[in-house]
Order: sequence, then structure tokens, then C-alpha cells
Amino acid sequence: ATSNRKIYHVDDHIGVAVSGWAADARQLVNRAQEETRAYRRNFGHAMTPAVLNEHMGGFLHAYTCYYHLRPFGASMIIAGYDQRTKSPQLCMAEHDGSSYRYYGCALGKGARAAKTEIEKHKFQEKTCAEALPLLAKTLLIT
Repeated sequence: ATSNRKIYHVDDHIGVAVSGWAADARQLVNRAQEETRAYRRNFGHAMTPAVLNEHMGGFLHAYTCYYHLRPFGASMIIAGYDQRTKSPQLCMAEHDGSSYRYYGCALGKGARAAKTEIEKHKFQEKTCAEALPLLAKTLLIT
């Protein structure tokens, strides 16, 4: 049952979660995998999640600029580990091409309720061990 997957492996240290039209989401995941492979081949080291976010944001934005291209009906959350700064990164590239880094973000049907919970718990001030039970609760609520 891989036809409606929402979480994908992009590189050794990057994963993405997608929301929106399944066919568009698969195209975005394939593009993200191509971007990370090309970056590793060209520069000799792994792409950071923030750089992938910028590349995907530009790609999504390009499809909103030209009349002969249909904009994507999907957005993606990019999470990973930056090996140079030794820190985790969380980013989101939206269907309109906007791309930002976050301490916590939500996407999809329950995004509004999840964002409210994320803001209430102040995840930027918590360690992973402290945040994990709160994230599980948030997933149950939404």
C-alpha cells in the first residue's frame, strides 16, 4: 500500500512529509531525491535540509509563474539533520513556493488545530525527550 504514503526518505539524513494531491506529492518527492543526489555528486557532501527547502521552494514557485504550467497541489515538510552545524532542521515548502524554517509546523487537514497545540507547548524551548510525549498528544488531538 505505497500508493498513499505521506512520509518519504529523501537522503540518509533527510525525510519529508507531504500533504495534498498524491500524484503531485510523489513528483515533489522524486524531485527532492534528484536534488539531493545531484548536490552530493556536484559538491561532494550531503545537502542540508535548509538548502533542499530553498531548492524545493524555488521549484514550486516556478510552477506558479508560467501560464503553461499547472501549480502543484501539494506541500511538503522537510526534516533532517545538518551534519556541519550538528543540529536538526525543520522546514516547510508550500504549494505557492514559499519556504521557511520552523521550530514546529503542521500541514494538511488538521493543521490549524495542530499549530495551536504547537504554539501552546512552546516546542522551541524543549528537548526532544520533553517534546515527544507532547507531539504524540498533539497527533491524537488532531
